[in-house]
Amino acid sequence: MSAPELTGLISLSEKGLELGLNSQNNILPANLYKIIDDILVIGTDTAMKIYKIDFNQNFKTTLIWEKEYGRIRQLEIEKNSEEILIGCLLHTKELKLHSLLSKSTEIVQLIATYENVTSIKLSNQLLFVQFGRELVISHILGGELLERLRIQAVNEYFVGKGVFVVWTGQIVTIYKDHLNKQVTQRSMPPPANSVVSQIMTFTFAQVDSLEVKISPKGNFILICSTSTASGSYFGFKELYLFNLLEKNSKKVQLQNINFFEFVKGGYAVSYGVQPAKAGIFFYSGESKKIFKEGPRNRIYFNSEGNYVCFAGFDNMNGMIEIFNISSGKMVGSMRMLGASRIIWSPCNRFFAVAITNALKVENKIVVYDYFGREISRQDFKSLMDCEWIGKIESFKELVAPKEPVFYKEEKAYVPPSFGTLKRGTGKRN
Repeated sequence: MSAPELTGLISLSEKGLELGLNSQNNILPANLYKIIDDILVIGTDTAMKIYKIDFNQNFKTTLIWEKEYGRIRQLEIEKNSEEILIGCLLHTKELKLHSLLSKSTEIVQLIATYENVTSIKLSNQLLFVQFGRELVISHILGGELLERLRIQAVNEYFVGKGVFVVWTGQIVTIYKDHLNKQVTQRSMPPPANSVVSQIMTFTFAQVDSLEVKISPKGNFILICSTSTASGSYFGFKELYLFNLLEKNSKKVQLQNINFFEFVKGGYAVSYGVQPAKAGIFFYSGESKKIFKEGPRNRIYFNSEGNYVCFAGFDNMNGMIEIFNISSGKMVGSMRMLGASRIIWSPCNRFFAVAITNALKVENKIVVYDYFGREISRQDFKSLMDCEWIGKIESFKELVAPKEPVFYKEEKAYVPPSFGTLKRGTGKRN
């Protein structure tokens, strides 16, 4: 794998933002960042900076705008048909909302300022601002903000393409963002109910936490509820599928949910006690593919949908197994204790495994191909984040190794004298 093919792997660490693996000459000072298309936004100790990335010149960056704001706590970026929106939340809880016109990204405007902000999110032309447990949703139109919805006692909210979910008490409410379809500016703002509308509600008997995932097109939602009322240390989990096209919901009939994710035409779930099962299911609930059991609580599909990594992270042993989805067979495996992330490359042939600073162990990124062969690695003192950037490429098959690359447990050395002892007696043969 040549060096240019690794330029799309970027990392945020004690060094700053490094564009490319082991690319010492392409590092920008940064504490956090966001990328959309060829626009890179960086937060430093004192400022917000906007760069343009040239993908044809080894990800060369050009600074197009910067502003001294002080230390930044959160960055959000979103692109719609007219502009690129950037939300900059400072440690002082002050929010600065900026707009870059899509046709001229060098024109940056400050369009709104808020105070006492807890968190923010952007989706198409909607701005979500949370003040404590109050959520305010506004429509951004022609550089102006029009408040559309105000919700009290919000536990948490989740935003996807054309839809968002708000959790209050024991209830989740699903709203439709009608601005998701590309629109042009109008002389008169649209009425509120044509921008955001409530489409479904669901009440849980008992819920202490929620994990929500929204399908890429925004037509389906998976919600996993956790309740500790059962007395279990890990809590009792239930998984529900919401069909927004038909406006109905159903419980997924699987026990001990470990992980779930949307895939093409359905969803995938890791479930059961360890060693856990993993399967791909149609939206009807019918199984499409069930894989053999293994030590896993994470699932990572490439965007092509032909290879998947099953991983045992967190308090598990760090095993990573690579499966060919069409054959259902394992084609490679490795072990990286302490790893917490797997990211597939835009070409879908390689993936990076990362150990971040969430654990006080050696931080690193290791790149493998889909057969499990190590391609490259880089060590860090404190790795905060990493991802692949660049356009999705057409998939090209790799030449398989002569022998499969499977992880083998290293056996502890046993002195010859101990090997002659009768098992369990302490006596020699």
